[in-house]
Amino acid sequence: MLTLDVNEDEVLDLTGCGLDVAAVVTDLSFAGIPARTQAGDERNPHLVLNRIPADAIRRAGYRVVRIRDWVDWGAGERHAESVLIADLSAIIDREVLPLPDRNFQLDGRGAAPRGAGLVCPNCRENRGDVMTVSENRVTFRCNGCGRRWSAGEPGMPKE
Repeated sequence: MLTLDVNEDEVLDLTGCGLDVAAVVTDLSFAGIPARTQAGDERNPHLVLNRIPADAIRRAGYRVVRIRDWVDWGAGERHAESVLIADLSAIIDREVLPLPDRNFQLDGRGAAPRGAGLVCPNCRENRGDVMTVSENRVTFRCNGCGRRWSAGEPGMPKE
């Protein structure tokens, strides 16, 4: 979950183009951003946007591009509003939720260092990792001394 700090005139809103990639490319070109379609771009405006260097979007005077995207869940496609962040300084707050058995931080670019913010109540080292998540209980393990503790446990440092 991201919180962006941008003015409305810094957002290029292409949601009116729907899923029409040709319309997205046309509007990008009119905005001063070089864009072109390739085979396989049909109904996937993200593919067009991902090929555009972020500095080209910034040079045109925008920090964020908002477009429509679609997801096919098998029971009929769903439409969603998506945002391409061209200027990472627009991000002022980010919330990372621990999820068990999955790594949604695919390549780790821009991710917080592992264990950041987790302080072991035993040795006070800042090298803890989330071990398990079960309903509303989160268990951590210190990489320094090996101690395990849970959120809300007595003696655990307050944030």
